[in-house]
Amino acid sequence: MDVISQVLGVDKLREYATSAVGAILGPMFWLRRAKYKADATRIEARAKADGLRTKASGVADALGILGSAQAHMSRHRSPGTEVGSSAIEISMDEIVQRIEFRDRKQLANITSVFNDAAEQLEGKTVPDHDPDHDWVKCFTEFVQDVSSTDLKQIWSRLLAGEIKKPGSSSLRTLHALRLMSTVDAKYFAKVSSLVTDHFIFYKSNWHRHYGDVHSYFLRLSECGLLQTEPLTKTLRESPTHLRSTHAILKIQRKGNPLARLYSPLVIPIITLTSAGVELYRVTESELDDAHMQSLALHCKRKYHRLLKAQVTEDQSADAIPDTAYVEIPPLGRSMP
Repeated sequence: MDVISQVLGVDKLREYATSAVGAILGPMFWLRRAKYKADATRIEARAKADGLRTKASGVADALGILGSAQAHMSRHRSPGTEVGSSAIEISMDEIVQRIEFRDRKQLANITSVFNDAAEQLEGKTVPDHDPDHDWVKCFTEFVQDVSSTDLKQIWSRLLAGEIKKPGSSSLRTLHALRLMSTVDAKYFAKVSSLVTDHFIFYKSNWHRHYGDVHSYFLRLSECGLLQTEPLTKTLRESPTHLRSTHAILKIQRKGNPLARLYSPLVIPIITLTSAGVELYRVTESELDDAHMQSLALHCKRKYHRLLKAQVTEDQSADAIPDTAYVEIPPLGRSMP
């Protein structure tokens, strides 16, 4: 069996940062480890050189824009046209300032997301792998224009998740997240509290208890994160384990002698898309108690019971002892 070498997560993040914007963000990650001070100095020098080259390029572009504008003005305005002249005469300094402002803001957004990812990876080891440069390029182009704190948190979790498990998020997911607004992100966080594995337990009378959430479904469907067409999931094994962000659910057949007549257990569901599943994996939502009680009632009517155990992200169902599970009471009974 091949052994995959491990490296510090912040060091792997530095490679992603270098792939994203060259040496500009290098010092930020090198300075997290004192033994790399000499390398940090060299990278900082290269970053300043890159910055000067970028500024020079921007000035050249600005001069070109200014020259074209003035040539256009001289060809088309009539002598003495004061309004036309004042509308088109833009100084080179103003154009350079606009370019510098845009670049500073975009770099600040990128830096913020990489910093948040660094905090999530601090002290952790990850597989040693080469960054997917196409993925990093797409990620950076999208995140540079994200100013919302809520959306930045999702982007940073996605980045940290990709570093911990390469290939865990696709370009399709990056494009879906790019189209999300802050409101969409809040809706997705609420809906994530209803998810187990890649689906949501759903019934036709859902609106009686979750009217607002039903409208969230429609909006997230437009974002390409949710399939609103009702389906069914058949659970043939007993027990069956279902994973959520911080818990594992266990659905177990009861000992009732009639239970065999009601096997397997069929659950009505709606599902997340592949992009929705990848985003869900980096959320921090806790399971909604009322929703779990509703699922427990459905299980009870089919001679099954629903249990839950709190877990960390690295724990598997096999590692959870039976004593860690607590039965979820059906709807109508209070939670313990």
